[in-house]
Amino acid sequence: MRRIFSIIGKVLADNSSLSVQQLTNGSKLMLIASQGLHQGVNFFWGIEVFSVLVAESLSRRMGIDKSWMSLRNRASKKKGRGPTTNPNTKKRKEEKKGKVEFSKRLGRAVGGLQLAEFITEMGVVWRQYAPLNVYKWAEGPMPYKDKMWDDLMEKYDGLAGFRDEVMYNFNHMYRDWRHRKHLHYNQFLTDEERLQNCPDDIIESDWASLVEYFGSVPFKRMSAHNKANRAKQSSQSVEENHLLLSYMI
Repeated sequence: MRRIFSIIGKVLADNSSLSVQQLTNGSKLMLIASQGLHQGVNFFWGIEVFSVLVAESLSRRMGIDKSWMSLRNRASKKKGRGPTTNPNTKKRKEEKKGKVEFSKRLGRAVGGLQLAEFITEMGVVWRQYAPLNVYKWAEGPMPYKDKMWDDLMEKYDGLAGFRDEVMYNFNHMYRDWRHRKHLHYNQFLTDEERLQNCPDDIIESDWASLVEYFGSVPFKRMSAHNKANRAKQSSQSVEENHLLLSYMI
C-alpha cells in the first residue's frame, strides 16, 4: 500500500498544474493513472481503481468540494464497446515481435517498448481462450492454458522462462473476473432471476454453472471466511490510508 501511494505522489508532482476542469475529466484521470502503471503499480489494481486514488488526492490538494464517490463515478464511467481488441498488435508485421521485460521477483512485466500493449494483449488473450466454466483457475484444462501461452510467445520477445509468472497473472485475471460475476449474482434475490439476467460477456451455460457454484455451501463458507478476515483488517487499513493521504497533501 505504501508503494502505491508513493507512486501516486510522484504522479501528482508530474501533474501539479492540472485545472479543475482537467481533474473532473474522466479521460484525463485515466491518462494520469496510466502513468502510475509505468512507474511500477501492479496492473491488477486496475487503471480505474488507481485513477480513483489519484482523483481523491488531487481533490484534497486543490481544495475541490467533490465527494470521492462522485469522482470515482467520473473516473470510471465509460461507454460500452464490446470485446476488447488490441489494434497495436495487429498493426505490426507478423514476423516482428513486441518486446517486454519480465521480473521474477515481482512476477510481472516491468518494462519493454511494448509494455502497455502487452498488458492489454494479456486481457485480450485471456478473454479469447480462458475456460470460464471452472471454479478455480487451477482446474482449467491445460490445452487452453498452452494456447494462451503460445499466443503471447508468438507476439512478444522476453517471455521465455516466465511461463509461471504469466499464468499467475492470468490467475489474478480469472479471480477478478469471477468477483465481478459474483457482484452481479448478488444483485438478484433468486436463482431464477439470476439465470434470466446473464451478463453480456459470458454464455448462458457457463453463467448457470457459476450461479450453481455461488449458491453452494463450500463457496458460501469460503466467502464468509474471507469477509470475516477483511473485517479484521479494515480498521487498520483505513487508518493507514488516512495517514498516507494526509502525508501527501
